[in-house]
Amino acid sequence: GYKVLWNPKSIVYHRHHGTSDRFGGEKRRFHMEQNALYTIYKNYDDDNLGRILASSLLTQLNRVFVSSDLSPESYRFNYKGEVQDYERIPREAASSLMAAREFIINLDRLMVKRQQVQSRRRRSDKAIFNYFKGEFLAISPNPEYQEAQVKILKALGIYDVFSKEGRQNFLILAKENIGRQLAGPGMRVWNLASVLSEYANVKLAVPGKVEVKSTEFEVVSYDKESLRDLAYAADIIYAGGTTFVFHPVLKEINKPLIIDIYDPFNLSSLIEYRDHPMDEQLKTNTSVRDAINQQLYYGDFFICASEKQRDYWLGMLSALGRVNPYTFGEDPTLRKLIDVVPFGLPSKRPLHSRQALKGVVPGIEADDFVLLWGGGIYNWLDPRVLIRAMEKVWGLRQDIKLFFLGVKHPNPQVKELAMVNETVSLARNLGIYEKNVFLNFGWVEYEDRQNYLLESDVGVISHPEHIETRFAFRTRVLDYIWAHLPIITTKGDSLSDLVVEEGLGLVVKETDVEAMVEAILRMASDKEFYQSCVQNLERVEPCFRWNEVSKPLIRFLQDPRISASKKKHLASGQEEIPQPMAKVGQRKGFSYYGRRLFYHLRQSGWRKTWEYVGNVVRGK
Repeated sequence: GYKVLWNPKSIVYHRHHGTSDRFGGEKRRFHMEQNALYTIYKNYDDDNLGRILASSLLTQLNRVFVSSDLSPESYRFNYKGEVQDYERIPREAASSLMAAREFIINLDRLMVKRQQVQSRRRRSDKAIFNYFKGEFLAISPNPEYQEAQVKILKALGIYDVFSKEGRQNFLILAKENIGRQLAGPGMRVWNLASVLSEYANVKLAVPGKVEVKSTEFEVVSYDKESLRDLAYAADIIYAGGTTFVFHPVLKEINKPLIIDIYDPFNLSSLIEYRDHPMDEQLKTNTSVRDAINQQLYYGDFFICASEKQRDYWLGMLSALGRVNPYTFGEDPTLRKLIDVVPFGLPSKRPLHSRQALKGVVPGIEADDFVLLWGGGIYNWLDPRVLIRAMEKVWGLRQDIKLFFLGVKHPNPQVKELAMVNETVSLARNLGIYEKNVFLNFGWVEYEDRQNYLLESDVGVISHPEHIETRFAFRTRVLDYIWAHLPIITTKGDSLSDLVVEEGLGLVVKETDVEAMVEAILRMASDKEFYQSCVQNLERVEPCFRWNEVSKPLIRFLQDPRISASKKKHLASGQEEIPQPMAKVGQRKGFSYYGRRLFYHLRQSGWRKTWEYVGNVVRGK
């Protein structure tokens, strides 16, 4: 767990067995057996040392018997044959016994070394086991030896140490219930649990009744009371959104904490509450800001959706004191503090299992050209430019249809947003509702969405070019990429940049209805351009598969840690990480203003100092 410094000018000349080949096989075996025992004794922790050392000594004895003609028959009470006073044993077989004797002789010295290693270690056995490969391979081809090795490992529970108990217990806290109908947050935690179950014992905890199960990981229900036990049983914890704020137990436990900030909900709330009274907007903004700050104070590793987002969050982390000499010293790139894990795609291609859209939805014919709005209608999006464009398209081609995949969010705690009503009203007023604009007022099941994707021709999304858009990562666009659907989107976010850079579709200005009309008509009529988009999507799609985008998380699971600055505060005995920013309206004492007064006098003289005093009096 320590940083390794490497001198690129250093050169090591090494030839495999260059030295040991000059000695006999028994001497090589003696040193290998001895070093194996030394390594086990010094490095395994107290929980594992007994079992590992015992199994190693037994397999070492087993190698002695395989390498010699020793037989237990003459030692049995009922043996009637001739007995020799001495047993003959080859030197190579005896070298294993001599290695065990050497280990016993040096135990006093090894005890001191073990204490030094264990007192300085920074990684648990579980974290190190993630790097082990081939730990159960037999070093002898002898069938009898291999059979005995399996018995020893089973009897002492060694398989459990490495394959079950040796893996990290990873708790993923979902902020909403997981059912057959999933929105973005539910899709994200479910797929992350699936990918990471290959590297850890994953437990996905949901706030409500368990509606779906997985063969890859455990799904459990949690509430405020049961979460404490779940958290203390875990080695690593993942949380996101407001989950962290509602469960203060997560601040108390000294466990590596992953915070998922792929959704900057502090920005989307500005849009969501824009039409509310200003007092309510300010109250909501303060609440959301505090929720974000708490996560940024207490997290050990943060994941976000894009490099653009990462820059935004690094600014906030810097303002809160999380970018400091400790975190910089641990990793100058700060990738160990915050890295990019965007929304991902299944490794399996979508499969068409039933006819769901074309020729099924009244008004959409089997040979129509369908534009798919692949998700909910939220206030921070704006489908109105699409609706207005579809009115103009209707006058040119009646075979082009727009279908909204979902309106009512599967999470009942998500309130209905005004943009839904505005969208429906606009389509009705323009006379195109259920002519070439169709809405599904329910929510499509997660596994069924692929049928709608595969029956569509283009994926569409439109949003205003504001601050939420700039840092957003629209999960529905990933679905379009998964289904190889050419994309029409408005400008402003990182995925619209990707569409341009990789040739995945067309990008238009959010207010330009004519440009949207042209984009729709080009997609429907320019077959060569359409096919080039499909080919580019086929090329880009594998880069977004969950097993690819999850690599920063996998690295953290293999080497989990409490962040350097947080560890420093815990070591000092402080219960909470000091918050570097004073809260708005917090009163400062006389000593504070006295220090500031003398500071300004020294730095700026009387004139500037009086300006400072005036600002303080006026509350600026």
